[in-house]
Amino acid sequence: MKYIIRNYPVAFIKWAIYGILLLIAKLVAILIAPILALWSVLAGISVLPYPFSLFHTHDDDLDGGQHQLGWPEAKGFKLWWQRTRWIMRNPAYGFAADVLGFKFEGVTTVYQIDSGGFDWSKPGTF
Repeated sequence: MKYIIRNYPVAFIKWAIYGILLLIAKLVAILIAPILALWSVLAGISVLPYPFSLFHTHDDDLDGGQHQLGWPEAKGFKLWWQRTRWIMRNPAYGFAADVLGFKFEGVTTVYQIDSGGFDWSKPGTF
């Protein structure tokens, strides 16, 4: 730790500030999760507009993949509760990725083709 602080003081200070900002953003996201979920249900949207999208996952909607698994769609109170828990499970994920994250320019992505041996609807079917 001393080596990092001594040789990379700006990076260390930046990391510490980002960490504190992320903790604050996560606390705010948890506190306002019921309000954000209620807004999404009443407005009939599954992705909140910017800057409110910073409080939930940037790579999925507020239903958290429920529709991809073919499960029945929740409505009303059940949908609000599901989305509230999803935001609380991934608080400020968009903030961490979009504001504090790194840029992807020049990054090579490697994909692996799935052999079809895993059934997402049944846990433990590797």
